[in-house]
Amino acid sequence: MNVETNDHQDVQKTTLTPVEDRNILRRTAAWLDLLVKALAVFVPILYAIGRAYAHGYYEALGSVDN
Repeated sequence: MNVETNDHQDVQKTTLTPVEDRNILRRTAAWLDLLVKALAVFVPILYAIGRAYAHGYYEALGSVDN
């Protein structure tokens, strides 16, 4: 993690403790877990919406035989 001073000229490299490293890793893992779960729910919903839209579009063109 870089820490800049107020004049933005001096940049110091700071080291993280093992506890801080684990906390960052846990927060990142929690966000990734949430993202994967959200995608698992929303991707099929978006797929169904897209299929319905395409079906309606082709039906309006007269390209769908029902």
